[in-house]
Amino acid sequence: MSLLHRHQGNVGFRLLLTILLNLVIFVAELIFGIVANSLALITDAFHNLTDFSSAVISLTAHRISQREADSRRTFGYQRVEILAAVLNVAVLFAVAGVIFIKAFHRLQSPAPVRGGLMFGVALVALMANVAAAMLLRESAKENLNVRSTFVHALSDALSSLGAMIAGVFVMVKGWEITDSLASLLIGVFIVWGGWGILKEATNILLNAAPRWIKVDDIKARLEQLPEVEGVHHIHVWSSSSASVAFSAHILVKNQTLEEVDRLSHTIREILVHEFQVDHPTLQFETRQFEAVALFCNEIPDRPNETPGRTSLSSRETMK
Repeated sequence: MSLLHRHQGNVGFRLLLTILLNLVIFVAELIFGIVANSLALITDAFHNLTDFSSAVISLTAHRISQREADSRRTFGYQRVEILAAVLNVAVLFAVAGVIFIKAFHRLQSPAPVRGGLMFGVALVALMANVAAAMLLRESAKENLNVRSTFVHALSDALSSLGAMIAGVFVMVKGWEITDSLASLLIGVFIVWGGWGILKEATNILLNAAPRWIKVDDIKARLEQLPEVEGVHHIHVWSSSSASVAFSAHILVKNQTLEEVDRLSHTIREILVHEFQVDHPTLQFETRQFEAVALFCNEIPDRPNETPGRTSLSSRETMK
C-alpha cells in the first residue's frame, strides 16, 4: 500500500473533531476575554478561530485530494493539500500581524484585567488545544496539510499557556502589562510555526527532493548492485507531502527482458524500503545507447535497418 493512503480513513474524522473543538474554544474565550478585558484571551480566541478555519480548509482539501487521477491530472489532486497548507500559513501571518498591532497599542495604554478569570479560561483552552493537537499528531507526520492544522493547534496550546502565566502575574503582582506581552508571545508562536510549514510547502511545489533523501546516496546504493553498470539522469521529488517520486536511467548489460524485470523489482524494493520512495519510474538502457540517452536523439542507421528509422532502444529512451 502507498504511503499516501495510510491512515486516510482517520484523517477526515480527526479533522472534524478538531473543527468542533476549536469552534467551542473560540466562542468561550471571546466571551470571557471581553468580560475579563484580557487582550491575551481575545487574541487567543481569534487564534482559535484561525485553527477552526484551518481545519475546515484542511478537511475540504483532504476530501478533494482523494479524487481519482484523470487524463489531465495524472498525479490526481494530491497537491490540493499543499495549496491548502500555504493558504493556512497566509491566514496565520495575517492574524499574527493584527495581534502585534493590538498588543503594541495596549502596551502604550494599559487597561485593567481580571487575572483570575483570565487564568481559568486559559487553563480550559490549554486542555482543549492539547486534545486537538493529540488528535492530529499521527496524521501530521505524513501529511503537510494536516501538519499545518496541527501546528495551529500546538501554537494555540502554547499561547494559552502564555495567557495562563500572564493571568498569574496579573493576580499576584498586578502586572497588567503581562497581558500584552503574552499577546506578543502568541504572535511569535504563530509566525514560527507558519514559517516551517511555508518552507516545506514551497519545496514541494518546486519539486525539490525531500530533506531526508540524498540523491548521491541513492545513486551509490543502486550502483552497488552487480547487474547495474551506472545510474544517471536522476530526479527525486515529492508529488505530495506523503508521496515521493523517483525517475532514473539505469545502465545495464545487454540482457533479456525477464532479467531486466527481476532487476527492476529489486531496485523498487530498495527504493521503497530504504528511501521511502513509493512512485519509482525506471528506464533501462545499455552502454551502446548511453550517448544518446539524455538527448533522446535518433541513432545512426545500422546494417539491416530501414534508413531513417529510429531504433527500438532510441524510442524507449524517448518515453
